[in-house]
Amino acid sequence: KMTLLASSPSDIESLAVLFPDARIEATGDPRWDRVKARSSKGNPRAAALIASHAHWPRPWGVLGSAWPADLKVWGELVRDTTAIGTLWVVPHRVDPASLKPVEDGIRSRGLAPRRTSLSGEGLSDGPGSRPACVLVDEMGFLSELYAAADWAYVGGGFGDGVHSTIEPALHGIPVAIGPAKAERFPEIAELRSTGQLTLVQVREQLAGWLSDLTLRGYARKSEWLGQAEARLGATDRVWRRISEAMGA
Repeated sequence: KMTLLASSPSDIESLAVLFPDARIEATGDPRWDRVKARSSKGNPRAAALIASHAHWPRPWGVLGSAWPADLKVWGELVRDTTAIGTLWVVPHRVDPASLKPVEDGIRSRGLAPRRTSLSGEGLSDGPGSRPACVLVDEMGFLSELYAAADWAYVGGGFGDGVHSTIEPALHGIPVAIGPAKAERFPEIAELRSTGQLTLVQVREQLAGWLSDLTLRGYARKSEWLGQAEARLGATDRVWRRISEAMGA
């Protein structure tokens, strides 16, 4: 009399082998709903930052949850990507000891990043000399930045492990990651199969991904937004199935 709820249809076959008498159904992954709820709630500070940067050059790229190891792999690409837009670097940790090597790594590649916590209303005067780079030394609104971005690189994949790819993918933008512990998250394989996410092993692959973005533009955003929308609603489906199974 077991009822098993799988996050993906691909899990049903293996579960059926282990539990041949169970009722098994794919309901989707509730984590997409949680990310959507957090993103929809909004953050006044994030809204103010995005508005004050509205005139900064596009496209916007976000290096989210970035570690020094990620910047090392990016190398000179950090500077090259900003030649046609603005780079937002959001470190995984923003305490002084963690922030310093990230900022030093950016400056060593010829950028002069503006810290958001020190800029105040002065951001409205524009990026100054190119290339344009913003260093987000505050916490709590990475998802909002992804929503305003044109592409994202999710950090951790060249260190302890990649962070959440659902946050940027929800907004229909192309995403790249490094390889470390990518196998832990089933959505990574799913996003790779749709072409939205690219897993890079070396800098050359990262350069190729960026070049491909420039050549193709961002024409698949509406398609990827539709796919993200289709993944929502798993939370309600899970609760309905639990209620049915319990005879409620």
